[in-house]
Amino acid sequence: DVKAAVICVGHYRGLAPVRGLGAVDARLDGWISLAVRQGMIGGTLGETFYVPGAGRLGAGGVVIAGMGEFGTFNEDRLRILMTNVAMGAGALGIESFATLLVGAGDGNLGLDKVLRGLLNGIGIGLSNLLDETGKAPSLREVTLVERDAARFIDVMAQVEKLSQDGALPNVLLQFKKPTPGELARARKLAGARQQGPRSASRSEMAAQPDSRE
Repeated sequence: DVKAAVICVGHYRGLAPVRGLGAVDARLDGWISLAVRQGMIGGTLGETFYVPGAGRLGAGGVVIAGMGEFGTFNEDRLRILMTNVAMGAGALGIESFATLLVGAGDGNLGLDKVLRGLLNGIGIGLSNLLDETGKAPSLREVTLVERDAARFIDVMAQVEKLSQDGALPNVLLQFKKPTPGELARARKLAGARQQGPRSASRSEMAAQPDSRE
């Protein structure tokens, strides 16, 4: 259960909910699967669909972000997707949201491309919203959610590097490190995974984006 006002998950057009979206679907008694079959949730690239948590999720609601046709997703498309998510969140007065690493599943994008596309898309969305409304967007914080303990450590290292080396032309990052206790737990779980049966835990990181004029 991710504690957040909203959590963003990706969805390929025409496919049944799997992985993160599948877990949400199970909590909602298969309603998302039904909505996909009925055409209520399309999955077109950049399309966003909001589902209230209805007290069944840790998050207040879920934004289902369309990834387009399976096999066509890339860093540029992720940037488009997250631009729309950020614009929607900022326009509705949401100050923070959580997101899975959209596109980082097996056989999809590398972690470096996912982080660049995701964070740059957020920055572009906030900048576009500022241009359209003339008002500073409400969105100030984004939490990246990673269930796998070993990859969590990789995510943390790469986001920290991105926040320092200016690799994100569309966003200024203030990286909020995990607490020492969270980091120690992730390292312990990652070591256990290498030595024995696979284990997983949910870990979170926060990054505070701001649009670059």
